[in-house]
Amino acid sequence: MDLEKNITDILLLEQIYALPDRRPLSMADREAANQQHDHAMAENPWFKLWRQYGI
Repeated sequence: MDLEKNITDILLLEQIYALPDRRPLSMADREAANQQHDHAMAENPWFKLWRQYGI
């Protein structure tokens, strides 16, 4: 087992996964992002007002 090669392969994979995703967002991606945002903001009083009254 070549330890140096394994380390090099791992570093290469880390660099590849650090790159931004260039694919356009799909509708499912947008819906998931909206749901995540709504969940994160659920306890915010301003967000509650906006959800209730659309202000």
